[in-house]
Amino acid sequence: MPKKSVYTGASGLRERPETNLVVLPIDNILDAHRIFGMKTDSNNTPIILKPSPRSGFRMVIPHGFDSIVTENGKVLGVFKPGLYYRSAFFQVANLVKTQHIPYHFAIKSCPTRDNIHINVEVDFLFHVTNSVKFVYQIGPENMENLLRATQAEAVRSLVRSVHSSEAYDLRGTDSEDMLTALNDKVE
Repeated sequence: MPKKSVYTGASGLRERPETNLVVLPIDNILDAHRIFGMKTDSNNTPIILKPSPRSGFRMVIPHGFDSIVTENGKVLGVFKPGLYYRSAFFQVANLVKTQHIPYHFAIKSCPTRDNIHINVEVDFLFHVTNSVKFVYQIGPENMENLLRATQAEAVRSLVRSVHSSEAYDLRGTDSEDMLTALNDKVE
């Protein structure tokens, strides 16, 4: 079940689901653009698609994705978009979204400098730069744990350094330190 966080908007109190990254199997590789722009029924965000095995000699690779191609299960690398004529032993094993992905989660009960506990909503964009490493070494679940842990640690440190009256001024805070910490942990 997806985690939810509560935030106050202009229209009052609403629940906002947290982002949950998943691998999603698909039947038709040509549906990739439509599927990457949607949430699943359980409100998950697909970041990797696993197309069904194809038959025949035509292998279509759509634009806007890193397509990890295998031959008999051995990774050949990332193929460029286009139409290829290959034996059925060549398969698009994974499609990885290369566009920026919005990510949202809540950090509850962050103490400020004056020991007042506040809830913080975190929103940022990220993208995958090395698809093969992401799919086979990191994966969506580990990436999600890494994102939450590094960002929560950085945000808690930032909130701890200000008084509660200054907490709203953190909106749009320069995130260069957070980005550096996250990149160091991924590599």
